[in-house]
Amino acid sequence: MKLYKFGILIATVCVSACNLLDKVPQSDITPESYFRTATDLQLFSNTFYNNLLDKTVYNHQNDHFIGMTLSTYLSGLDSRQVPDDDGGWDWNDLRKINTLLANIDNCDDKSAVALYSAVARFFRAYDYAEKLMEFGDVPWIDRELGSSDPQLYAPRDSRELIMTKIIEDLDFAIANLPDKVTPYRLNKYAALALKARVCLNEGTFRKYHAGQSTLRTLPEDAQPAEYYLELAVKAAEEIMNDGKYSLHNTGKVNEDYQVLFAQEDASINEVILARKYNYQMGIGHDGSAVGMLTTMGKRGFTRKFIDSYLTADGKPVWKERPGWATESFVDQMKNRDPRLAQTIRSTGCVRIGGKTPLLPDFECSCTGYQTVKYVRFENAQGSDKTGESSNDLAQFRYAEVLLIYAEAKAELNKDFSDADLDKSINLIRARAGMPRLTLAVETDTYLVYGAEPCPEIGYRNINSPLQNVIIEIRRERAIEFAQEYRFRHFDLMRWREGLRINEPMYGIYFDKLGDHDLDGDGKVDIHLYTGDTPGATSAKKKLQIAVDNDTKGVRLSEGTYGYVQPQYDLDAKDSNGSPKRAFSEERDYFYPIPLNDINLNDNLEQNPNY
Repeated sequence: MKLYKFGILIATVCVSACNLLDKVPQSDITPESYFRTATDLQLFSNTFYNNLLDKTVYNHQNDHFIGMTLSTYLSGLDSRQVPDDDGGWDWNDLRKINTLLANIDNCDDKSAVALYSAVARFFRAYDYAEKLMEFGDVPWIDRELGSSDPQLYAPRDSRELIMTKIIEDLDFAIANLPDKVTPYRLNKYAALALKARVCLNEGTFRKYHAGQSTLRTLPEDAQPAEYYLELAVKAAEEIMNDGKYSLHNTGKVNEDYQVLFAQEDASINEVILARKYNYQMGIGHDGSAVGMLTTMGKRGFTRKFIDSYLTADGKPVWKERPGWATESFVDQMKNRDPRLAQTIRSTGCVRIGGKTPLLPDFECSCTGYQTVKYVRFENAQGSDKTGESSNDLAQFRYAEVLLIYAEAKAELNKDFSDADLDKSINLIRARAGMPRLTLAVETDTYLVYGAEPCPEIGYRNINSPLQNVIIEIRRERAIEFAQEYRFRHFDLMRWREGLRINEPMYGIYFDKLGDHDLDGDGKVDIHLYTGDTPGATSAKKKLQIAVDNDTKGVRLSEGTYGYVQPQYDLDAKDSNGSPKRAFSEERDYFYPIPLNDINLNDNLEQNPNY
């Protein structure tokens, strides 16, 4: 008889299923005695929400959002080691999902069987989608495996088979999940949103990686990129046409975006699925802590990301302002996309519901571009301590659906029109008070590698008559989804733009040592100095600048002036003139499989060049 440990569920189940004549030990619950009721199925599947949905939003560094210590992924080269265990190669949740599906017919309530089969298959698709994006080919396992099952030693299946199975699971979930709008339980629209996300990823991955080693194992009869892009359009369009979701929009262009992430309860209009948090129950995350405390790794946005925000009239800042590259922080923040001031501590920043001005704090942010996204209201319960933020975290929201639709349609380039932009990306821009996008938009060469004004920055691989529009859609994804999920990482991987990780990771520009006014009120806010002792100043904040061989202080790109350069050592060249920080095109689009798993399974092939 198979035994399955249920942890915290044991007490609940034993109360309802206790039988004095039962010879099975009460600390162990068997499939034969469980999975009998809808409550059993619900309790068992609740762990999937907790284990699989993203709850470490702030740990995902990328080329736009970094910490004082770079992740090994961003450091590149030899810093990316093959782990002994895990490294994302985790199959525990999949086993639980397959356990539920194997025993779900024990329940006589057929409506509950259909519902929780759909829940399980949604999460199996979710789990496999992430594995596919991280590792490429993986073994497909859709049943319980015993300790001697030969499938434990199966080879990796091709991504074509994995995608086929993912779509089968999601189509089942779409057909069997309710269409009731609730952000805390799976519904039909969450399954459609995941299908749209996964198919956009696969379609663009196959388009931009065509002919690359990353697709070396794809069978000859595999579906083309267009097949998945069309599925992404259809899934997104079904959500859009049903009319049950809209953007959180009260008409307050300088507040709505920030409030969406700071409010306690997820917006029922925009958020399709969210993780629920509750201060009274002690269930929280680090949202406010990252933006307010000095002990959270000093995370901050990079200069190139800030420069990608358009001006308020929808123009690239470099075209509007000749001195854009060396502007003071005050001038840099003027007349920009309102979402900039709702994402970082800009000039005039105050906490929602508060009055105290918040200036960039280099003790909290290594770049000076300090996040305010997810920082709660001034009067929220609790404090800014780690684990005490109780604002819900969106997992799927309507804005993503709209951007999936726009991108997939643009990549297909079939009957794509301004009308498509108006019912997708332009709704998001309107919420932010930004001008509408049209097909006639001029290509912003700041986002094209090798072009002026910054040849060392930009996308390399866009090959489309709609390059101008695709660039704008990518800009919109970066801005709209800043700090959310792992969007930026997966976007760079599917677009074959990993080399963007190698681009300079700068912060705020300072034109000199000495006093600086960061908010334009005429008062000194920060004093920059070299050596051990600051000069005479009225500034409350003082920032030590390291020059030459100093080991203390913050580096500026030009020594005593320039851009804050938190990754000074890694941005430098080695003795051979090669960068110390480098993304490998032949290796780094996939993670490595752990050594212990390779050693246990002779049929498990490692990803190339690890």
